[in-house]
Amino acid sequence: MSLSPGRQFPGFVERNPVLLTVLGLLFALVPRLLWSLWVDEAGTFWMARGGAAAAVAKTWNWPGQSLLFSAITSLFCFDGFLFRDFLLRVPALAGGALLCFLLYRFAEDSLGPGAGRIAAVLAAFHPMTIEFSTQARPYSLAMAAVTASCWTLFRWVRDGERRWFVWWIVSSVLVIYLHYLFAVVFLAQFVYIALTPKRIPLALLGFTMIGLLCLPIAPHIELLLRDSGTLPFGAPPRWRNLAGILVPRWLAAGLALAALAVFRSRPALGRWKLPAPSLVLCWWFAGPLLLFEVSRHSAMRMFVGRYVGYSGPAAVLLLTAVGFILFGAKRGLAWAVMGGLLATAVQFRTGLGSQELSPVLTLVRQESAETPLLFCSQLIEANAHDWRAGNAPGKYLYAPLEAYPVSNRLVPLPNFITDDVRSYVRDLAANELSRLPRMILVTQDQEWLDLVNSEMQKFGFTHHVTKPNDFMVIRFEKNLGPESRLRRR
Repeated sequence: MSLSPGRQFPGFVERNPVLLTVLGLLFALVPRLLWSLWVDEAGTFWMARGGAAAAVAKTWNWPGQSLLFSAITSLFCFDGFLFRDFLLRVPALAGGALLCFLLYRFAEDSLGPGAGRIAAVLAAFHPMTIEFSTQARPYSLAMAAVTASCWTLFRWVRDGERRWFVWWIVSSVLVIYLHYLFAVVFLAQFVYIALTPKRIPLALLGFTMIGLLCLPIAPHIELLLRDSGTLPFGAPPRWRNLAGILVPRWLAAGLALAALAVFRSRPALGRWKLPAPSLVLCWWFAGPLLLFEVSRHSAMRMFVGRYVGYSGPAAVLLLTAVGFILFGAKRGLAWAVMGGLLATAVQFRTGLGSQELSPVLTLVRQESAETPLLFCSQLIEANAHDWRAGNAPGKYLYAPLEAYPVSNRLVPLPNFITDDVRSYVRDLAANELSRLPRMILVTQDQEWLDLVNSEMQKFGFTHHVTKPNDFMVIRFEKNLGPESRLRRR
């Protein structure tokens, strides 16, 4: 009796896991790699442009940006080249590949032969990997550094070999150089080492060495701490936001459906074993929970996906343990491939990215060069810095206009509206903008549209909104009487 298609499918995946994984990743990654830059990536371009020395010099005055990443990316910055935006993302793409390899090694060492392939596939299809490997930002490289730090620590604690101790120090230093907030992962490492008393003395020496090796960037870290009050993000997070970070819903749903298919073919239960449970469990939830609580109970809104991305690899290891225990190595790999493909298919997006800049500024270029551009800085710290200086040399608040230049005169606006900003816009409208026939406003915030429109209506302006993605391009034009219209014709 022949098997039904539902029973044949797991077998087909078992026979072709590499092919299906490659096709699935092409399906997920290629559209994103072809998008134009978004605001933070435009900042990367601004930093990387001009070579490594210039990149480090510019980044030194930008709190929270990675000095090491700006130097690395400068090697891939080719302004004017057709594939400039794609090449700018090559370091992040390499970081995603390295992350998958490191999780492969970690799972093989901690769970057993065959677990590594499951971990590599789950890592490749994890939403954080897909998102951060396609952005010209340091997150995927920093996730790889975190994974290397935890893996080498695990090997040193287990085996006691000095080479793993050295590699732990090196990879831990890279964590800090690539992303300061990812250093929260050391909380998990403290717990893990504390449960292995014989390693504590040498571990303390290791942490001391890590601190000393990070002294060169201490002033930059101090700059971040000093300016941290200017970096809130939206409303306080909710518990479902924490759950979504710890267990991405679409990946969990895809793996649950895949489990049904694999269980139908033949269930198998292996030995219950978690990879270094105290390390991986704390790595997975302690840091995100800390930033979650800080964001709920203070003005600092730091609980955003890219700041807690270091927990993603730990989630992969835990899911790998589940698949390896339930299905074994071969069918566990089929389960990971099927679940990843299902999750990717649900989240597949074509067309424009919601934050792409090129479509927005292309619309601005279609207007006359004499039409002034009111451009709201998309950086939250703009209000605390000299945003009125606009796109002056050495200023990063309007980096999108460096990445995609326009010939229109810039009228700079900050990120959010305060009483002082309302007064500034009111004076600007009455003394300068009211004498112009037309202007353009670019923003993502409806409050900015309402404010500028309320002021310009007083002087006979109407507006038209074009929304290529999450951005709005608003054209303001002064109403003309019949005689004025005839003269224009």
